[in-house]
Amino acid sequence: MDDNTPQTEPRQDTLDFIFEHTKHGPELQLRDAEALDAKIVQVLGVASVVIGLTALGIGRTAISTHALVFLVLALVAYVVMAVFALSALQTFDFQRSSHGDILWNQYWQDDPEQIKHALVADIARAYANNKRLLTAKSGLLFIVVMSAAAEVLFVGIFVVATVFSTSP
Repeated sequence: MDDNTPQTEPRQDTLDFIFEHTKHGPELQLRDAEALDAKIVQVLGVASVVIGLTALGIGRTAISTHALVFLVLALVAYVVMAVFALSALQTFDFQRSSHGDILWNQYWQDDPEQIKHALVADIARAYANNKRLLTAKSGLLFIVVMSAAAEVLFVGIFVVATVFSTSP
């Protein structure tokens, strides 16, 4: 082959390197998604405990109108957080790279280089899809954390307002 001729297919050593480097990428992305889910569940749990403990103390003291505003804001922040948390925990269409169901049926007559090329292309598609889903899930996690932080802030202000309130 002439050195000036553009190459349309990757070299075998390049294909081998790319395959070895990326073959576990979609599986690692799935693990990242599971870690994000775990964080979302933890934040949801803590926020639920905070709002639940606040509800336990409501009937024991008189609540001023100003304090009640912060309690309502805390409830709104909790509902927003819960909606986004449940949205983030929905099943996403993550793509994996196991290929056990297609290798024999689709590629039994191809040579290994062609199979590896098809696998690398499939891994690249899966990686791009999963990256988009991880970005969305991490954005939802940010909203969940910020909503939970707002809830905790409003509960704290509510508690302080209730403790220092002089009017019922």
